[in-house]
Amino acid sequence: MLDELDTNQNSEQNPVTSTPNADKIQEISEFYQDKKTTTDATAEPIIERSPIDYYVEAFRKYATFSGRATRSEYWYFILFNTIISVVLVLTFGEEVSTENIGLVDIYAIITVLPILSVTVRRLHDVGKSGWFLLISIIPIIGGLWLLILYVRDSTPGANKYGPNPKGIEV
Repeated sequence: MLDELDTNQNSEQNPVTSTPNADKIQEISEFYQDKKTTTDATAEPIIERSPIDYYVEAFRKYATFSGRATRSEYWYFILFNTIISVVLVLTFGEEVSTENIGLVDIYAIITVLPILSVTVRRLHDVGKSGWFLLISIIPIIGGLWLLILYVRDSTPGANKYGPNPKGIEV
């Protein structure tokens, strides 16, 4: 009797591999496994992130002024922050008054620290101190110089602010 149960269980097909979409499922699984890369044998695998993940990551590190931020992390945060700000202003802009604080003002207050921290970490990524933000005091030239720094690629390898967030070593 037990032998019959064992043979019946062995003869049943695996429901995942017996479906008509098994090849597609396997292909998708292999695709996401290929997205994992490692920087060295001891490092955790790095998985490519979606743009919204960078926005959320900046809020998770809202008061972390140490370390480095990649161009993607910085620019996706700025992009989503700008989109949300424009939508809030267009939607709730008429509510803004000197007597009460509107939703636009609340969002602006909430995002001050994340904007500063991701900007300082971006400057660290190109090898500059966070105090370099003060160069923006110089009209036109200061803003242009900071823009050039924001679009520059990371300093290869580790610098005095930490390891390369891309995991690329020299």
